[in-house]
Amino acid sequence: MSSSASPVAQSINIEGMTCASCVGRVERVLAAVPGVDKVSVNLATESARVESSQPVAFALLAQAVDKAGYHAAPELPPSAPAPATPTCFCSGPWPCGRPGATPRRACIAL
Repeated sequence: MSSSASPVAQSINIEGMTCASCVGRVERVLAAVPGVDKVSVNLATESARVESSQPVAFALLAQAVDKAGYHAAPELPPSAPAPATPTCFCSGPWPCGRPGATPRRACIAL
C-alpha cells in the first residue's frame, strides 16, 4: 500500500523548552494531533518539524503546544537582507550623527 501523495511538512518555532524532557513532551503532544505522522523537535533551534499526509491546521498544533505549557509560533521565512547603511555626501556614513539626528546643513543623507 503506497501513497502517491508526498508528505506535507510544517516548521514551527517553540518557545519555553529548556531540556530534553521538554523536547519529549512537545514531541508527544504534537504527535497526538490528528493527522500528524512524524514529529522532530530540536532544542537548540527551538523548533519542531511536523510531517503529515494531509495539511494540519497550525492552530491545532499551536493549541496542543500551548496546552503543554510552551508557546508555538509559525516559522517565518528568512527576511530580506538589511538595507545598506545610508551614506552622507559630506564624507562617509553618517558623519553628522546617527539616523534621526539633525544633519548639518551641508550634509544630505540618502
